[in-house]
Amino acid sequence: MKNIFTSLMLFCLQKFPLRKWGVSVLMFVGMLFFSFQGIAQEHVFDQYIRNSKVGTLSVFIEENPSKKEKTVRIESKVNVSMLFLRAKVEYEGKVIYRDGRLITADIQICRDGSTYQEAETHWKGRYYLAVIDGNEKRINKEMIQFSSLLLYAKEPRNIREVYAEIDGIFNRLEHLGRGRYELHLSGSRNNYYTYRNGKLVEAKLDHWLAPIQLKRQD
Repeated sequence: MKNIFTSLMLFCLQKFPLRKWGVSVLMFVGMLFFSFQGIAQEHVFDQYIRNSKVGTLSVFIEENPSKKEKTVRIESKVNVSMLFLRAKVEYEGKVIYRDGRLITADIQICRDGSTYQEAETHWKGRYYLAVIDGNEKRINKEMIQFSSLLLYAKEPRNIREVYAEIDGIFNRLEHLGRGRYELHLSGSRNNYYTYRNGKLVEAKLDHWLAPIQLKRQD
């Protein structure tokens, strides 16, 4: 793709000298390039436990308009060293949506270098098949339009339930007003998300290590 982009640049500069057309040519070529590549974004959150920074969480968003696909990938690293608790936890998650429907989700959590949890969900044409730590589970849904990872990519306006990729279950989402949402979790404390201009800026998450607070860097 880079070779194609370079060739387009050279062709346009040869046919339309920069001094004559300048910025217009570069903008045109740039639009062609991004139509091939799609749109990519990245943002990073700092993670805190009891006001101490313990790691970062990176969000990668890729959109391919021609395929009507949206990919969200999460990478999280937490290193906790407290009086009675020492652990290094790494989280990797990826979801792909097509035409607003979840197509695939893959989650892996490692603790101290060993796999702690694994989960995947795939659309099978008429239903979803989830495999949670090796155990298969059929989910009779025609469409999953919002899952946990998508909470990091956009505000869940008009969404009432969120699919938890790691558990293969649905959790109730409540809008608290002013860009704040509460995700009701079974058997644990709830999660809270705060959005500004449609972007997640802060979150308070229940975690088996300890409650974690996320704060967006940018």
